[in-house]
Amino acid sequence: MHTEQRTEPIEKAVVHVNVGPETEGGAFDLKSYLDSIKAGYHVVYDDKMPLVVAADNLVVWGASYMNARGKHHCLVGQADQTEAQWLDVYSRGEMELLAFGLALDCQKYGLEPRRLSVPEVHTPGVKGICGHIDVTNAFKADGVRDGVILDHWDPGPNFPWTLLTSRVVEIIGGVIHTGGTDNMKSTDQCDACVTKRLGRYILQRDGGVLAYGAGAPFFGSYPGLKPTPAPLEMGKNHAVSMMLTPDEGGYWILMFDGGLYSFGNAQFYGSFQKDGPGFLQLVEDGIKYAAIRRDGALAHPR
Repeated sequence: MHTEQRTEPIEKAVVHVNVGPETEGGAFDLKSYLDSIKAGYHVVYDDKMPLVVAADNLVVWGASYMNARGKHHCLVGQADQTEAQWLDVYSRGEMELLAFGLALDCQKYGLEPRRLSVPEVHTPGVKGICGHIDVTNAFKADGVRDGVILDHWDPGPNFPWTLLTSRVVEIIGGVIHTGGTDNMKSTDQCDACVTKRLGRYILQRDGGVLAYGAGAPFFGSYPGLKPTPAPLEMGKNHAVSMMLTPDEGGYWILMFDGGLYSFGNAQFYGSFQKDGPGFLQLVEDGIKYAAIRRDGALAHPR
């Protein structure tokens, strides 16, 4: 995927939909595909998690005429979905994650939490949210650029823009807490959870936790433990997964080496270090937890 250093400020958050099936782990599959081509996005989403592909300070080739001034978000799925299909479980899951990503953009870059009109997309300095189709319609009269014909029409005619932007506005009205280190990077995101009360947690590889919205109370994170713990090392004992307790009054954080940390009302039932390293994900096991290794084996705490 082609990237280059950004020299202009971000003015538009551009929503895309790739042409592909709604599959488990679809964000990882899409990222692997992007590694083999020049075009790309900053963040890709499936129904379970957002996956950062490029840092915000880099330009990606997401939409001609809007590469230098845009941040590009891409959903896994099809642009020709019906209204009903956009409201199925998979689409609603990734739309919720996208809404949080756009809310962050609006707060960080001063974007308006609404879909811009085509003339506004064409106008420098106007900040907000748009689709790839809006970029096409805004600049197609300007002609071919860099050999690229402007013919993209995603995220599609039935995309639920009102639902999405309304959710972005709701999220912006919530509270954001941070429990990570000062040098935390967006590319360090490794897991995410959405609460029943429409809050959201993001786990960083350094064990930091970002809590978004009133429905996601901050219960603590690895960097905030006392006494201050040693920094985690990527590929050795970095954080890999988090899981909420059944009543969402706390959460567990799993490390690559099998370490396990409990926060809030989450009970500690043991770790997985005797079976590690090489852990990827926490899963429910009654009121307790289990963990999946990278070889697919299921491990229980001890």
